[in-house]
Amino acid sequence: MTKKILLFGALLVFLGLSTMLLFPERDPRLLTPLALGGMLIPLGAMTLNQSFKPYGLHGSAMVALLGFMFNIGNISFLWQGAVNGAHLHAAVIKTITAVILLILLILIVIHLKAERLAREAEEETRGGNDVD
Repeated sequence: MTKKILLFGALLVFLGLSTMLLFPERDPRLLTPLALGGMLIPLGAMTLNQSFKPYGLHGSAMVALLGFMFNIGNISFLWQGAVNGAHLHAAVIKTITAVILLILLILIVIHLKAERLAREAEEETRGGNDVD
């Protein structure tokens, strides 16, 4: 899971840096993926250490959930139409960010569920051999 979190963090950082080349305006809303990716990369690196792994996974899930919730509202600008080009560009970037974070969140939840089920199965097999 570490590689996936680092990959998604790097993807968001790349998306945030590419907005400087893609769009002529300098709007701080265009740097949202850069900020979220900048939070995900250290959290992904935390999962390399076994003692910090739960903090890194749950922190990444929290960043993905909050980032998704705060960015998904911009999809309405794509349907209704934006006031100008800057609003449209920000809506596109924030919608792409929300989709990337949703995919990451789903992958983290699936991973955490699989870990929990494996741990429960291991405890069950260990506990099933004990005689009262």
